[in-house]
Amino acid sequence: MKKVSLFVLSLCSGMALFAQTQPQLVTPMAIKTRFGVRGGVNLSNLHISDQTSSNVGSPNSKAGVVGGIFANIPLGVNFRLQPEVDYSGQGARMNGTYTIGTATSTYNYTQKLTYINVPVMLQLQTNSGFFVETGPQVGYLMKASLEDNSVSANANGDNKNAFEKLDFAWAAGIGYLSRIGLGIDARYNYGIRDILNKDYSSYSSSNGKLKNTVAQISLIYQFGANK
Repeated sequence: MKKVSLFVLSLCSGMALFAQTQPQLVTPMAIKTRFGVRGGVNLSNLHISDQTSSNVGSPNSKAGVVGGIFANIPLGVNFRLQPEVDYSGQGARMNGTYTIGTATSTYNYTQKLTYINVPVMLQLQTNSGFFVETGPQVGYLMKASLEDNSVSANANGDNKNAFEKLDFAWAAGIGYLSRIGLGIDARYNYGIRDILNKDYSSYSSSNGKLKNTVAQISLIYQFGANK
């Protein structure tokens, strides 16, 4: 968490310094709110911490999709505020071993999580179209399911009750927006909240904490930017 805080502080400091060095050119894109769409791919994972159970598996990255809509609101010449509503396929692939008595078994399954995320990004955009961004994000869990890939698959099905409905994260990224409104951005979302539902009968404090982490890359398009 300290590393994330230092990264965010460095990013914000860089944004402020960069804004002071940019020529103040007022263009239509700098003074008019634009609406847009974004879509791309996620590489998500689940970060486990404070675990005490030896049966907790090792998470691996899982691919998913992300897509949504946004409004890009100018705050002066170089700064912008971009609230979004995004569909995000997240989760992780899990594998490990567990022991019952003297018998040890291996398991391999995929935990799928589907969120509606609402990030609010503060952007610093240069006159050449490059930008950096950072901001908070709240997510609502729409669906959760377990896909057992073991030989004796017996854990498939819905497990939404095992997770908290709300997730909180901090996002940061970089990107480029062309004059015609077409661009690309790369973003990393670091989960702040433990998403395990400790009231769920299948979980206890021995499972530790579970947090979302998502790296994503998306194509973006702002309508009317070429006018």
